[in-house]
Amino acid sequence: MYHVHVYFNTAAKDKAMTLRQKIAADFPKLTQGRVHDAPVGPHPMGSFLVIVPDTLLYSFRGYLNENHDGLSILIHPETGDDHHDHAESNILWVGTPQNINLDIFGPKP
Repeated sequence: MYHVHVYFNTAAKDKAMTLRQKIAADFPKLTQGRVHDAPVGPHPMGSFLVIVPDTLLYSFRGYLNENHDGLSILIHPETGDDHHDHAESNILWVGTPQNINLDIFGPKP
């Protein structure tokens, strides 16, 4: 399972909400999380979550590459070890990478 976080600031929120609606229409079986207008957890700005099964990751990443419209998108595995899942070696980016706040998870195990 993978978490896909679509990031946006105030100026890009409309783009993000358009992408959110497009994802819902094109991938109706994917679960989307709430929209956060401000940073939450390790995420440096507003975002929304899409949960993607392993079997769809390759095609969904290609879809995001074609449809991200300049938005930054973080893709990471969901193993239950948040620090490990968000570590630089385990994440993929579509668009411009952002700084993830790993300190929120405490000291590196």
